[in-house]
Amino acid sequence: MNQTQLTPKKSILIIGIGATIFILALPALLNWLGVTVYPSDVKSLYLKVLYPWFVLSLLFLYVVKIEKQPFLLWTEKSYPFTFYLKSCFKIMLMSFICAFIVLLIVKFAGVNNKSDIANKLEHIIQKDKLLIVLVPLTAGVTEELICRGYLLTRLEMLINKPAVSIVISAILFGILHISYGTIAQVLLPLCLGLLYAIVYYKYRNIRVIILCHFLWDFLAFYSKAR
Repeated sequence: MNQTQLTPKKSILIIGIGATIFILALPALLNWLGVTVYPSDVKSLYLKVLYPWFVLSLLFLYVVKIEKQPFLLWTEKSYPFTFYLKSCFKIMLMSFICAFIVLLIVKFAGVNNKSDIANKLEHIIQKDKLLIVLVPLTAGVTEELICRGYLLTRLEMLINKPAVSIVISAILFGILHISYGTIAQVLLPLCLGLLYAIVYYKYRNIRVIILCHFLWDFLAFYSKAR
């Protein structure tokens, strides 16, 4: 963390964290209240893609105008190209292992693993191949910048306990996927959120986890859209 910056008041950090979580969870909350906000066709999915970018823009303004500090508190480290190749391979491998374990747990627990929202999303994406890239790209960039770049670093600044901050950020990341309606859609993001947070904390490089997040979602959508 860049120690040359003045630390904002705790209240400012708490408001930023709380408001971010609320805005990200708002679609799921509205859906729970009976207000349908999830995409039903290609046009509405394009509009949905804009939402996380809107949230990221608001958050950036909050950081600049209210927190008055850099968005990314941890100084970004540079690595050679081989680092990205090796890291992506390792992270993707661990992601597949996490997915396999989660699916085993869900299967043996005998709980429902079918998500109507996820199935509808996959069906819409099949109608417009550009979305196969656009949706994962949006998720990779916005979710990592918001959940790891912002939430994780502010939690660490607020709590001053890296391990606790990493776990909390991962739990929040999992809960934010609860709208898909299945245990697997919460457990897997939780595990991946934990993995991405550890990598970001250790290597101080947001780009590698953005890349891995994009690749993970892209492979998931591409495999269903063929």
